[in-house]
Amino acid sequence: MRFFKIVYDYNGCEDCIFLHFDQEELPFSRYEVYDGKHLPVSRLYCTIKHGNLGDCDYLANNLAYLVISEKVKKILEEYKLCGIQFIEVYEKGTERLLGYLVNCTEL
Repeated sequence: MRFFKIVYDYNGCEDCIFLHFDQEELPFSRYEVYDGKHLPVSRLYCTIKHGNLGDCDYLANNLAYLVISEKVKKILEEYKLCGIQFIEVYEKGTERLLGYLVNCTEL
């Protein structure tokens, strides 16, 4: 089995973004995302620290969560993978959908 690591490298990239989640505003402990359990939330809010939403497939963030674009979400849904909860991520103070936090509920 092959494993990959997603690394945020913004040098020379105009279509990159860095999101900031306020841990105190999360409706769960920040580490619960790694527990393999369904989270009782359908959306989260964050702020854009720097960058542009552009055409990013991976949206880097301060908590190292896997936040993906709509395009990647559709690809994962096409494969009908079980055990993935997609939590909508919105820009705080707006209703602009930025992407989806991937919560694997079956490890």
